[in-house]
Amino acid sequence: MMGKYGIPMAIGLAIMGVFVASFAGTTLDTATRLQRYVLAEWGRTAGVKPLENRYVATGIAVLSAGVLALWDGTGGGALILWPLFGALNQLLASLGLLVIAIYLYRKEKPTWIVSIPLVFMLVMTAWAMVLNCKSFRADNRWHLLVITIIVLVLQAWIVVEGLVCWAAMRRERRESTPARAEGDSR
Repeated sequence: MMGKYGIPMAIGLAIMGVFVASFAGTTLDTATRLQRYVLAEWGRTAGVKPLENRYVATGIAVLSAGVLALWDGTGGGALILWPLFGALNQLLASLGLLVIAIYLYRKEKPTWIVSIPLVFMLVMTAWAMVLNCKSFRADNRWHLLVITIIVLVLQAWIVVEGLVCWAAMRRERRESTPARAEGDSR
């Protein structure tokens, strides 16, 4: 395509190399930063002071990623993460739908439009991760099994938190409904 605009192949390859390297670099930076933030937040919540230190949290983030990438000794260890990665992407999407559903409920808007895909995605993602657990266990990939189980527990925790929030908003709405009706009748 670049050749059609008069850009020589060598320059085109250099430009594409820069794009690929910058994509990889920014993705790695973002992933490391997010993992550091999550670790620091867990440290604050659980009262683990060392995790609150950005250098310690970053070190753990980089070390854990390195261990996963080099797990099989060939440097291709990250490739075995793809089934888990795909499930985590779908889980993230479903949790995004959970946040949207709670937001819509709070704004007293219809939630069914996101609740149906939310439930479908949560169930299918959990099912896929359970199947991955069986596969990881059969293949003696204990590190992936442990990660998947942790993710399943976190998924359940976030769903429970969402349901608790939903119930609190529902209770709040029920308690404020008579007050609205009294205010309207005066």
